[in-house]
Amino acid sequence: MKQFAFITFAVLLLLQNVLCQKELAFDFFKVKLHGENNVAKRLTYPEVMEKFTFSNMDNLEITLKLVEKDNSEKTISNIEQAMVYLSNEKSQNSFVLEALNDGKYRISLKDLTLDNNEYSLIARFSSPSNDYIPLEYTFGNVDVKYTVAEKKVDPNKAPTLLESEGPNFYPKPDQPHIFKPEPKQKSKLFAKFVFVLMLVPWAFLIFTWSKIGININGLFYNNKTLIYGVLFILSLCSIITILVLFFIKLNLFQTLGALGIASIYTSILGHLVLRQKADKRSSERKNKSAKKEKDTKSN
Repeated sequence: MKQFAFITFAVLLLLQNVLCQKELAFDFFKVKLHGENNVAKRLTYPEVMEKFTFSNMDNLEITLKLVEKDNSEKTISNIEQAMVYLSNEKSQNSFVLEALNDGKYRISLKDLTLDNNEYSLIARFSSPSNDYIPLEYTFGNVDVKYTVAEKKVDPNKAPTLLESEGPNFYPKPDQPHIFKPEPKQKSKLFAKFVFVLMLVPWAFLIFTWSKIGININGLFYNNKTLIYGVLFILSLCSIITILVLFFIKLNLFQTLGALGIASIYTSILGHLVLRQKADKRSSERKNKSAKKEKDTKSN
């Protein structure tokens, strides 16, 4: 008994919803095509207009006014679904109608991305929240014929991959070769002048030693001191040579690297020379102290 009552209540509720739904109607429905083809038609539902051609030079305008069927004075604005379809067996293209004031709707179709084919023009309206029965109106057929403007090919311009249908082979334009100019060589005369300028302090040093009577024999008093002393002087000369080469052909980074290496062995050789000098002085002091002790004992 309870199940029968529930089913009866559901059926009554469904009938109430169906009976309470209102039907939609058109106060007017206008189709206008202008451009390369000119068509103007005012339709009365369910009238179907004759097939017309739509090209890429045309503009298709559809304007309509939506009202209630039983009360034509009541307009329906901002309906939830107001669409125009261009449909065929292969594709379905949808476009939204723009809602205007007083239940009027409008759409303008131009420069569509459609394949050349025949399409059915369908208008569909529905509003589930306002309990309106959906309305579908097939108001005509259109033959879309888009033509692509012929492009003039520039013989001096190579086609792109999209423009060429076959293999993309074409003669490439000549590429002018611009060679890097040779770097300016530093003046060799200036390099020689710098080399001579570096030798001036050495000449002045030797001249000063001869004037004050310095004895440099202590620098070479044995074989080790001779070897280390000569190598130390040669290392100093190598530093001067690197600086001269910097003015002739070496760049800054090459010069800094060479000077870094030269400074290492110059420091080592200088340390060895000073160590030999220190050993000589310590031995001389020991000899002097031993001699003094002998003289003291003899006295």
